[in-house]
Amino acid sequence: MMNLSRLGYTKLRVAYRVGLLIACAAFGGILTYRLGDAVDDRIEKANLMSYAIRVVDRGQQLGKEAGWSIHEILQNGGVPCSDPDLVFIRGIVLASEHLRDAGRMRDGKLECSAVLGRLQPLLTLPKPDVSSDHPQSDSVSGQWNTWNSNWPSMPAGVHSHIIEAHGVWVAINEQTLKGQEEPSPARATELLYDRKNQRMLPSLGPDVPLSLGEVVSGKLIERQSVLYQPLCRPNTIVCAVVSEPLKPLFATNWMILWSRATLGGLLGILLACLAILLDFKRQSLEAQLRKALFNGELALVYQPIVDLTTERIVGAEALVRWTKPNGDSVSPEVFIPLAEEKRFVGQITRIVLQRVVEEFRDMLATGKLHVTINVTVQDLTDPQFLPHLNRCLHSANIKPSAIGLELTERSTAEPIIATNALLELKQAGYSLYIDDFGTGYSSLGYLHQLSVDGIKVDRMFTKTIGTGSVTASIIPQIIDMAQQLSLQMVIEGIETRQQAEYFRAALPHGLGQGWLYSKPISSVELRRLLQKYPSSSLSATYGFSTQVRDRGFLNNTEESQ
Repeated sequence: MMNLSRLGYTKLRVAYRVGLLIACAAFGGILTYRLGDAVDDRIEKANLMSYAIRVVDRGQQLGKEAGWSIHEILQNGGVPCSDPDLVFIRGIVLASEHLRDAGRMRDGKLECSAVLGRLQPLLTLPKPDVSSDHPQSDSVSGQWNTWNSNWPSMPAGVHSHIIEAHGVWVAINEQTLKGQEEPSPARATELLYDRKNQRMLPSLGPDVPLSLGEVVSGKLIERQSVLYQPLCRPNTIVCAVVSEPLKPLFATNWMILWSRATLGGLLGILLACLAILLDFKRQSLEAQLRKALFNGELALVYQPIVDLTTERIVGAEALVRWTKPNGDSVSPEVFIPLAEEKRFVGQITRIVLQRVVEEFRDMLATGKLHVTINVTVQDLTDPQFLPHLNRCLHSANIKPSAIGLELTERSTAEPIIATNALLELKQAGYSLYIDDFGTGYSSLGYLHQLSVDGIKVDRMFTKTIGTGSVTASIIPQIIDMAQQLSLQMVIEGIETRQQAEYFRAALPHGLGQGWLYSKPISSVELRRLLQKYPSSSLSATYGFSTQVRDRGFLNNTEESQ
């Protein structure tokens, strides 16, 4: 009986385990399918919204370019539609990527065109499709008129988008826009919102079966097995509707469905390995970094910034360092990109800010020290970053001018995001710098749009001084550009006297930092240094200056950081 009982218990346990395995496999399969379907749905919706944002932003950028072109033509002196005037207008059109034509109007009639020249007699124009008191550009104020129809100066059958203000008009080349459309199945329609008459006018793309209210609402709409994502923004006439056909149930590739079911079935088996995976995760660098943030293991060092002419300290850059409990150091070039990738680098930025305030509250509050900290594009896009920054400084009675913010050049890859965020910081009173300048040389084209006070030239350029490298030939161009834009220049990585003398001669009012002057030092060492060499004059840029030429702790033979 005992053996039979044990046999029955064993069979029961086997049946229980088999049933549990089957239940876990079924649950895993269903869960995986549902999660996969939900993820696909969220990605699809997010892609539609992202695409709609790009379409609207593109329209706004075109509006800004049109406004700039109109402004330039309005500023051109001389007789309107004269030969010199037409030459100037043609130059504007040829220099623009998105303009097809431009010209002038008089008394509501077309007077001249870069393509057609002076018109005799003047051509009567149809009534504008949209008249807006909310221009898309700050270059030209007042009423803008928009035509979304065939234009007299365009070839037959060519559809154009015309913008006019103060008697000057420009024609948007829609062929360049069509070349930027997303691949199938997503489709985009650009609309013009006539707020005054409460109507929508199609500008570019297929017609959409949505009402005015539905487009303005911005809500995702499903209609006739098609998803529509509309988007309108205040103070602009540009709206967009992006659409994509809905995928029918089980329309996903059967191989993908089978893979998901298989993975779901394996979920029950993988649960047994969960403890090992969690332990592995705890040992991962990401987990260690999160733990280090929680335990306060990150520390700050400060590298002085000096006036190249007088070699006086005019500020310092706060640099974060991480040393593990076992004594191993992790380079910021490793853990900062990791934190950016995992999207918690904002925690590090806040810790750095808090430490700077704690360690130099008195000197920052009295204006005796100016410290710069590094920020990332994630900080710029965080709506709580600026309020937190203001609260932190206000609680310590520190003015925003005492803190500088350094943004790596790669973080300005999206000019629209960077420009808006930097403008808000600039208006709040913070000094702004582009760090590691030169690593993203293509950004020179829009640097003038960014509301920054200066640039920090990357050390890779500094190292080329005296070597005959081709890269060194770029330095005079960067200096000339910075001077034309009235930007303060900070040269990073100065390690030799030859480099210092070169930049001292090239930049009479330039700043520098590097191991020639000082390695990164602790807050205690920086305080000791500032006390040893008290200020004899105030720097207009940073608010403090101290002679450092004869400091005893300088070690020019140490290797670069």
